[in-house]
Amino acid sequence: MARPLLTLLLIFLFLSLHAQGPNRETAFLFLQKMGKGANLMAAKVDGFYFDTRDAEILVENHFTHIRLGAKLDRYTGPAPVYEIDPVRLNYVRSCVDILLDHGLMVVLDPLHQYNEVYTNADLPRLRAIWHQIALTFSQHPVESLCFEIMNEPHDDYNLYDLVHGSLSEIRSVPGNEHRMVIVSGQGFSTRQALIDAFDQDIFPPDDPALIGTYHYYDPRPFTNQGTMGETQNWAASGDSDPDWVAVTAAFTEVSTANSNWAARNNSSPLPVYLGEYGVDNAAPLADRKRWLWWIRNQAEYQGFAHALWNMYNDSPDSKGIGPWTNLQKQDPSTRYLRADLVETLLARYEAEEGVPVTGCTIDASRTDASETAIRMSQAGDAFMVPGIYQGKSGDFGVYLRVRNEGPLAARLILRSRKGADSGFGNETSFEIPPGPETGWATVQHPVYLPADTGAVLSLELAEGSGLLIDFIAISLGQYYEHYFPGTPVMTGMEDLQENTGFLVHPNPCSGYFWVREKDDAPGTSFRVSISDLTGRILQVENITSHVPFHLQPGISPGPYLVQVWIDGQETAQDFILIKKE
Repeated sequence: MARPLLTLLLIFLFLSLHAQGPNRETAFLFLQKMGKGANLMAAKVDGFYFDTRDAEILVENHFTHIRLGAKLDRYTGPAPVYEIDPVRLNYVRSCVDILLDHGLMVVLDPLHQYNEVYTNADLPRLRAIWHQIALTFSQHPVESLCFEIMNEPHDDYNLYDLVHGSLSEIRSVPGNEHRMVIVSGQGFSTRQALIDAFDQDIFPPDDPALIGTYHYYDPRPFTNQGTMGETQNWAASGDSDPDWVAVTAAFTEVSTANSNWAARNNSSPLPVYLGEYGVDNAAPLADRKRWLWWIRNQAEYQGFAHALWNMYNDSPDSKGIGPWTNLQKQDPSTRYLRADLVETLLARYEAEEGVPVTGCTIDASRTDASETAIRMSQAGDAFMVPGIYQGKSGDFGVYLRVRNEGPLAARLILRSRKGADSGFGNETSFEIPPGPETGWATVQHPVYLPADTGAVLSLELAEGSGLLIDFIAISLGQYYEHYFPGTPVMTGMEDLQENTGFLVHPNPCSGYFWVREKDDAPGTSFRVSISDLTGRILQVENITSHVPFHLQPGISPGPYLVQVWIDGQETAQDFILIKKE
């Protein structure tokens, strides 16, 4: 059974392994850190409604970035300077500063006009706006603030000139030479618009700090039914409903177009950001939750960061997940996001909120945990996490932030079942290495989860002692949270490798490993290549089976791609290898 759950984002990074062109490792790491976000509508910034409470709400709900819209193009002076109204510009800057101070990453989108009617004659003004934005934010950290050139560009001007002209203004200002800039296709930033932009070679292939973006609202009769007025369902017939596969195919087409663009331009693929997705509140709740949950999972499967549209406005024809009435406008303390919808977007659970079955205590003294942590002191200790929303059955990655304070490796057993079932029918286990010197670790391991609005996950310590679990998250792809990081520990490698007929072991390794083919005999010859995240080949050697491959001394700890050719075959098998400290 194929289980690409832990390594999907890394595999997407490795799409550029054999391409010439810019090193996009920093851009991909930036995208990973962005993770899960939400949009704050430009209309709310335009109305001076932003409040510190908005930042607090996002952090409290474990979102890691915000896409902040503004309409600064409405407030410019005459040519040739086109000076932005300083009151408006300073207000946007203050919003960004508050968000950054709360640890959020920020996507700044100052040209967020849904109904813009620009023509080529407007491009000098838009370039002038970007020059002023670049100056205003030149000293802001490039590690946490990025720019988006325009929200949903229309078709009435030359997109190539807009993208390249805006980038020229941004890059010309010191402090922004390496700032991440988000670019989209033309035609409301749809998925097809990004594909078309790749096919038409709109984006400069030699800029290493670019991120592609698109917005996804398909099928429109479902996501916009508050406006269209007709009730629509989505994936209502269960796991075999074709609606699930349609999304997978649509997102894969984006990645394919991206790879083709890179190959054609002798470059490497762009990181991709799903900048908007959402469903009108008028949609049946069960269907809306399934759609949100699946879009989020498919984005993570492809290695895309993503942002919900949007935080507020729960009227039937809006897509917000929190109320927006005069009360919320006047009293920010009354603002909130609906917990049941947040769950579909994050699938993140605090371990201490689980139900102890045997042993287990809550360690409330931790200052290095997201809230508190649950402690499993000895073999046999177990607890359950009930009430998990799982829209579709299948193998998913269970992500744990853990700390093994015992002297030996700890073995943890994961089991799952539907909430109504009496017993656990699905089980897997893995080891967590010892040592408080490693601090917190992050582990993502595959487990089968049944579709249910209240699935249950059981965790049992089978071997070891002194295991702390901070929180648990579930994803079809890679989960990452920069608020409470940990050292990645890879598990499930045998599952990934057995499908190919090859085995690379031990993995993680210290300085050497063996390559084996199933049922091979001593003396079988292999050609082995080691590459880093940027695609740079570090070591190539010919070895034989049952003889170890020794990594060169200069290869640092971390993840690498191992490619193996057997007996002169043209097709290689790919593996993810982790070198330990």
